[in-house]
Amino acid sequence: MAGNLFDSTIFGDAAHALEFIGGVLQASTEYSIIGLGFDGTILLWNEGARRLYGYEPEEVVGKANYAILHTPEDIQTDAPHKVLAAASKSGKWEGTVPRRHKNGRQFIARVVITPRREASGKILGYLLISRNISQEIRLTEERQTELDARTLAETALRDSEARYRIVAETATDAIISFDEAGKILFVNTAAERIFGYVVAEMLQQSLTLLIPGSLTVHDNPAGTRKSVDEQKYVYSPAVELSGRHRDGHLIPLEVSIGEYRQHRVRIFTAVVRDVTERKHAEEQVHYLAHHDALTGLPNRVLFRDRISQMIAQARRNRQRMAVLFLDLDGFKYINDSLGHQVGDELLRGVAERLRTCLRQGDSIGRLGGDEFVVSLPIYEEGRDAVSIAEKILTALWEPFQVGQEELHVSGSIGISLYPTDGEDAEALMRAADSAMYYAKEKGRNNYQFFTPRLNDVAQRRQVLVNRLHHALSRDEFTLVYQPLVELNGGKIFGGEALLRWHRPDVGLVLPSEFIRVTEETGLITAIGEWVLRQACGQLKQWRERGYLNLRIAVNLSSEQFRRPGLFDLVVRILRDSGVPAVALDFEITEGVLMEQTPENIEILRRLAGIGIQLAVDDFGTGYSSLAYLHRFPIDSIKIDRTFVHRMVQDANDSEIVSAIIAMAGRLKLGVIAEGVESAEQADFLRAQGCRAAQGFYYHEPVSAQAFGALLDEQSVRFS
Repeated sequence: MAGNLFDSTIFGDAAHALEFIGGVLQASTEYSIIGLGFDGTILLWNEGARRLYGYEPEEVVGKANYAILHTPEDIQTDAPHKVLAAASKSGKWEGTVPRRHKNGRQFIARVVITPRREASGKILGYLLISRNISQEIRLTEERQTELDARTLAETALRDSEARYRIVAETATDAIISFDEAGKILFVNTAAERIFGYVVAEMLQQSLTLLIPGSLTVHDNPAGTRKSVDEQKYVYSPAVELSGRHRDGHLIPLEVSIGEYRQHRVRIFTAVVRDVTERKHAEEQVHYLAHHDALTGLPNRVLFRDRISQMIAQARRNRQRMAVLFLDLDGFKYINDSLGHQVGDELLRGVAERLRTCLRQGDSIGRLGGDEFVVSLPIYEEGRDAVSIAEKILTALWEPFQVGQEELHVSGSIGISLYPTDGEDAEALMRAADSAMYYAKEKGRNNYQFFTPRLNDVAQRRQVLVNRLHHALSRDEFTLVYQPLVELNGGKIFGGEALLRWHRPDVGLVLPSEFIRVTEETGLITAIGEWVLRQACGQLKQWRERGYLNLRIAVNLSSEQFRRPGLFDLVVRILRDSGVPAVALDFEITEGVLMEQTPENIEILRRLAGIGIQLAVDDFGTGYSSLAYLHRFPIDSIKIDRTFVHRMVQDANDSEIVSAIIAMAGRLKLGVIAEGVESAEQADFLRAQGCRAAQGFYYHEPVSAQAFGALLDEQSVRFS
């Protein structure tokens, strides 16, 4: 019967037609036959479809075809709908498309899609007939490859040669081909830049013209390449060699070598890179890792290594050696007051002078900050070390000119000896460090040798530093108050707040044992603030009890002056405590006056401007400060206790005390004598015109409660 299989006169509708065709073609295995509804739903799935796609009919019938047949890329580009639309429009679509098996494998299929219509032309569905042609494509490609192999090989060879020449001529590395005899067969233009020859001068020349010595792939370590019998091409890893420029200077090179063997002919190609800049960068990195960036001296790492080498040499030769540890005196003040830029220039100047003090064979390094260290062999017991130490101190004594500033520093030097004070670098440096601190305690600007006793001192100092770091938080500090009295009548008009430290393990520790350490470690800032707050808080309580004329004196360290924000801190504490500035005295050292920096003068004037009284403590120990008194807003001076203690028996000291009191009178300054311990001393001071004193003759320092009781007792007595 002629006619369309989907003709409704035969089957009634498309569904029955597809059902009939499916039954007829179900046994077909060569072709995949799939029937789709109008919306693309799978209605028929034959045995060929099952084999081609891997799905059983019950897994796919009733599902959308694109979810089963198409690859993810087809779905993203809407290919399923596009091909059905194309078939609907033209009556047939045929093409080669990728398809997807159930296991995920993709293949190439030849697909024919035919729409089935009603008599009216309405599309009822589609018939898809497809076949896997992946193998046919592969065979066709292989046959084509065989047919064109010779042509392709010739073309590839020409292209390869052209590409090689382009790459070779545009490469920044030199490319050199040479035979087994070392004769240069090819060289690119980059070699001209590296070696200084033009290409024509290098061709047919021996490779030793550019790279001295023989150079083949076999020069590399064994095991870095396969045998040339196993492959035609052999590559060796890069090695570092020296090349020779046309002008004669050597060039650091990195060379990789490739070997090509065809029959019995061996050709070598070397890729040569000039690594001069890299080597320079590596040297710079190595230098910076082992030298101080500011002064160019060896840093701690390199210097420790040099000491170790010197120790080894001294041990072999049964000689001695010394380590000198130098710390600058006064550098911290310069750095803080004039700025780090001035401080850095000063350190450079110090480094240059230190270099001039050394002999051949001596070594010097900078450990950081203002610490320097010197190592030297000793030939004349310790006299070599003494000679170098004295040269260093003399060199530092001359002023340094930094910009417009004339700067003065000195040095404290500690000396340790090998093998007496240590047998390794760390031990010798620790010993010299301990000796340096002893030199500072001895007045600075001197040198001291290490002794076992100094080691004990250093260990005790470290324990002290560790304890101090926790003393505030553990509430181990307290204040005591020593009365300030009028010599005429003995009336208490004020008190000096004195810091005491109660260590749980050793008991009471006096300021003379720990104040310098707090200054050197920077702890004085926090401790000084605590002292000022405590004293002002206690003064507030006494004022509330009616002692409105009472004055409290607090000591200010020179280190506190060097730290920014002192004035603002004082104002804040006075405001928090509610104490007027006129009730507070600050005692400063002569060192603050002798520095006479603009910053010190400004702070003192601002403190005096709000009503705080300023007194110079321990006056007389620095005679040069006498000329500076009129430059500062000073209200009074306190005569140092050493003069007071000896003034009755020693005519010189009595003259000094009399001169100080007379000078203060002419400058209209108050005078307070410290350390008065006898009536005879009090009488002498009174006779000279001194009006105030403090000392054990009147009362020792007492707790705040006991001081309050003294005020109450005095109030009753004088009333």
